[in-house]
Amino acid sequence: MYMLNWDDATATLEVGIGGVVSLEEAKTLASVVFDEIKEVETCKSVIFDWSLAKRFEFGAYDVLEATQIEVLNRGVDSTTMVVPDDEKATQMIGANLQLVMEGRRSFIVPHAA
Repeated sequence: MYMLNWDDATATLEVGIGGVVSLEEAKTLASVVFDEIKEVETCKSVIFDWSLAKRFEFGAYDVLEATQIEVLNRGVDSTTMVVPDDEKATQMIGANLQLVMEGRRSFIVPHAA
């Protein structure tokens, strides 16, 4: 299950996903996100909230991670990923250190959101 919300005031697309995420659902969501970005004049930021996902079926997480990088390649200034806990945030920051230092990616936990 996924949800999208567009915030005109900040030119931000909010993307949420929860439950068990299948590969097909991840591919569909990626396509929808790319379509939404293409439809608006300017998309400054995308917030990806995966904190409610129970688990990702094989390949689904990879598709969603690639989607976050691709939106940056398609002109979005920055992405924020809401992760379930501090440990995951630390792991993701380390794995994406260059983009974090450039201010293009950030990782937060729900209690800090």
